Amino acid sequence: MNRIIVVSDSHGLVQPLEAIYERYKDTVQAFIHCGDSELPMGHPLLEVYRTVKGNVDSEPFPMTLTVDIGGRKILVTHGHKQGVRFGLGRLREFGLANNADLVCFGHTHKPYFRDHDGVWLLNPGSIRVNRGFRRIPESFALIEWDNDLKVTFIDVKTFESLDIG
Repeated sequence: MNRIIVVSDSHGLVQPLEAIYERYKDTVQAFIHCGDSELPMGHPLLEVYRTVKGNVDSEPFPMTLTVDIGGRKILVTHGHKQGVRFGLGRLREFGLANNADLVCFGHTHKPYFRDHDGVWLLNPGSIRVNRGFRRIPESFALIEWDNDLKVTFIDVKTFESLDIG
């Protein structure tokens, strides 16, 4: 089984990134950060987390990453350049143009996982603070697959699964 961890919008927090790594380091193939880490280049966690540039990152991280794992092409971006606060159509088109199976993004601080006509879109939420009409704990995502993708949103503080609905 293929397994990866996806986080986003940590905004300078280090301890949760370290705790997530320690908990999953022996059971996942990759750790992905969808931007707004606000970590400096050379930070030891950046040797673990594959990271893209968010709208508040000052370091020259790449704007996008492509990760190929277990027969899946995963595209990673922060999402601000695709206007994710105003809809996901441009993000879907971005995924299609890059032949991605899954597009991981951040920026909105809202957990999200849906199939958009052949391209799965995932936002793990924020490990700093989630937004929305109802209070959702800070979160990250565990993605698992052999064939079908399965996503579990996980509470950063308790490591319990969340019912995002």
